[in-house]
Amino acid sequence: MECGDRIERPMDAVRRWGDTVLLLPFAWIGLVGAWITAGVLSISFQAQDLLVRCALLGVTPLVSGAFGWLLGSARFAVPGRVAVFLFGTPFAGALNGAVLGLVLGPLDHTHATELVLYGAAFGGVCGLCFVPALSPGFVAHLRVGRARRRSFVDKADRRAVAVLTAGVSSLFLWAFSAKVGLGVETGLIAGAGIVVGLVGLLEDGVEYLRVRGAAATSGLVPAGARLLDGTPARIVDFGLGAMAADLVIPARDAYRDGPRRAAVVLGDASLARKSLAFALVRDMVVVGASLLFALLLTPG
Repeated sequence: MECGDRIERPMDAVRRWGDTVLLLPFAWIGLVGAWITAGVLSISFQAQDLLVRCALLGVTPLVSGAFGWLLGSARFAVPGRVAVFLFGTPFAGALNGAVLGLVLGPLDHTHATELVLYGAAFGGVCGLCFVPALSPGFVAHLRVGRARRRSFVDKADRRAVAVLTAGVSSLFLWAFSAKVGLGVETGLIAGAGIVVGLVGLLEDGVEYLRVRGAAATSGLVPAGARLLDGTPARIVDFGLGAMAADLVIPARDAYRDGPRRAAVVLGDASLARKSLAFALVRDMVVVGASLLFALLLTPG
């Protein structure tokens, strides 16, 4: 956007804020990881294994979701968050294993302590395996906060966390399909990941068209011009760039009326358009890879 005065970027001072953007993605990876672990360890749905399987599928998403909430709420710099992620993931795995040992302790009173210790050790090792599964969503989260909140780019950055997490979960399920089996449950979990990716792709496509439409709008004047007060002006925020302009409705009567402000336009449309275009390509790659794996690995 060429017209407009420089704004003081009041929201850029709060580029990092605590929120729950990682809570559900990490919990989802926890559920998928627990499902894969149960398949690899041959924990069946039979009566003798059902409690273990239910505990694994119940506790793991809760612990991983709590870890995601804590990590998403961290307000320190990127290197610190990366360090917390790399060291915190195996620690969360160890904690998850210890909690599972406590939950399953009543099944064997004589070895309750050993169950907790073994669970913590085994959970720590499994936590290391979760690092590559959680990394795409976490890396996408590092970009959240670069744009003004609730802007076009900010919403796209937040969607990226969900889209990448969903795609990775589907890919991991298909990769371990020989161990977990291609039953209805596995298909539903993998299918849910593909659906989330398709929804993200659709939303990014719609937002890209909205950005192009907003960028082509005529009637923009530099912000701060004397305009008549009318209905509260809506804010169109591209998210990146420190430009400001007003979208003006021309006066209907040169003597009794004057130009009115219809909207306040913030940011650089070209930067937002590039970000949304990148998001579209990324979504298509993620969804395409998930669908390709599904077609190649589904029997028949």
